[in-house]
Amino acid sequence: MSATGVGVVGLLGGGGVDIGDDVMDLSRSAEMDYFNTKMAAHCKDSVRASDFAFAAIDGLPKNVIATLLNELSKGKEFALSFATTEGTRAGKERAVRYWRVFCALLRIPEVVSSFSNSYYLHYFAAYMGLVWRKYGGDQFGLAGATVEQMISQVVKWLELRFGVSVRSFDKVLSEVCKGLKRRSGAGLGVMMLPVETYVFIQKTLLGRGDPLSLCLADSQKMRFLGLRRISETSSTNRHDGGAGRDARLLLHDNCYHNAVEFAPYWPKTKNGVNLLRPFPLDDELGVFGCTSCFIARFKANEQFLLEHPEVDRKKLPFFHVNGAPLHRDDVEACLSELCALAFKEEPSVPHLNPELYRINTHSERKGGSCFYLAHCDRGEAFVRWLGDWKSLSFFVYARVTQKYRLAMSSKASGVLSAMFK
Repeated sequence: MSATGVGVVGLLGGGGVDIGDDVMDLSRSAEMDYFNTKMAAHCKDSVRASDFAFAAIDGLPKNVIATLLNELSKGKEFALSFATTEGTRAGKERAVRYWRVFCALLRIPEVVSSFSNSYYLHYFAAYMGLVWRKYGGDQFGLAGATVEQMISQVVKWLELRFGVSVRSFDKVLSEVCKGLKRRSGAGLGVMMLPVETYVFIQKTLLGRGDPLSLCLADSQKMRFLGLRRISETSSTNRHDGGAGRDARLLLHDNCYHNAVEFAPYWPKTKNGVNLLRPFPLDDELGVFGCTSCFIARFKANEQFLLEHPEVDRKKLPFFHVNGAPLHRDDVEACLSELCALAFKEEPSVPHLNPELYRINTHSERKGGSCFYLAHCDRGEAFVRWLGDWKSLSFFVYARVTQKYRLAMSSKASGVLSAMFK
């Protein structure tokens, strides 16, 4: 790996999913090889065979069958490990863990088999939504929507593992969750960060000039102008307080630049693998100083590695302060502070009132997508590609603004008028 390049295999290779250390390695025994041989032979000889021919196939010895079934069971778990994303698996594990601890402490069955004992799930939902308190915390109860998600994960676990379809015989559980959601009240909508507020935040952070502020400014460029997710630029925590694995975090060793572009590369993202999104120097993004800032940070990281030989090059985050990755908490605190400051200090500028919106790390990605649609005439295809959206959730983030709609209508009218002349 060169100082200014990413390995060719990393950029060009791979059609599969990178298997992490936590996923089992599927081994194949001698019995499985024997089984494969028998399967291949019988399948070849049984073309257009009669029912009598299939019935005449001799089964394998019982000890071999036991080994095969055990190995096939591991294969099933191996396949299931790819059925959901890491975040979904973590959420399911957390919900099921809370449910099983709840049942163990109260000495009640964790398998809800019929309506006669499904009320335990009602109790669990009410407990999590009304009286549960995080260890060391001071707030009681989770949001109703969060409880609904936890219950859904537990119900799915019961269905997959024990074949119990709780929804088929219990209609009360959904009403309990509905009540908790109504009690929580309607949440505020996520703020779409206006470009005016983005510029205010950039100027403020650059004016402060300390290492954390400069790192926050550069990482915000990657999220607002590069439409990247928070997990791809900063360290994150799990809901239960444990340290995040940061498998999607952009690393310095996965970036390169040359005379025409800066290219960050993510081996793993929420939607897939091997994501490369270059920032051209002569592109509109260069006008904002985006690409030049990333190149300057790249060079600063190289200098940091020279001065700190004990730091592992392959683990150094691209956005870091003294080797420690930028944290999601720092990003959210900065957004909350500076959005409020912008609204207060520039009343004549169209900043959004932070009291009317929920400001979080989605605000930047959402605001950036709307900025492109409204001002840069790039089109939805470009925004969807840049932001790596795979589903129609793209249309929730990148709402068509009034200005963009009017501009598109005007262009369409112009084209039709020209055609009918």
